[in-house]
Amino acid sequence: MIKNGEIYLFNDARGIINELKFINDIKLGIISNTPASIANLELDLIDLPYNKIFHEIYLLGTEQQYKAKPQPDTIFEFMKKYNLSNKNMYIVGDTDLDIQAGKNAKINTVLIKRKHNRSIEFSKDKKPDYIIENLLEIKKIIG
Repeated sequence: MIKNGEIYLFNDARGIINELKFINDIKLGIISNTPASIANLELDLIDLPYNKIFHEIYLLGTEQQYKAKPQPDTIFEFMKKYNLSNKNMYIVGDTDLDIQAGKNAKINTVLIKRKHNRSIEFSKDKKPDYIIENLLEIKKIIG
């Protein structure tokens, strides 16, 4: 899928990561339900020094990501490790599981709309706090 161009890093992701990585107060992490063997391959094939950018990377099936989203355990672990409060914590994702994990952890939720998730719908009590079309919009949300 990577060779066919079906899995890639969105341009807006590269842009916002490059901006946020230089802000000292911001801690970046990846929480993925993708099995570690696949996610590590994907991360290695994108042109991004992710180990130098992200403070933590939680991949399913590893010691760090022992419970899949929407369970909030990994979010709580990240918050505790970096002494983060719920009001200053955001999860950005493109699936209902991402949003539910954030809701279960009682943190801010941001849904990024992409071509593959245009039809995603949420019940009233499970709607994301923010919906964006481009990851660069995060700068407006986190102020």
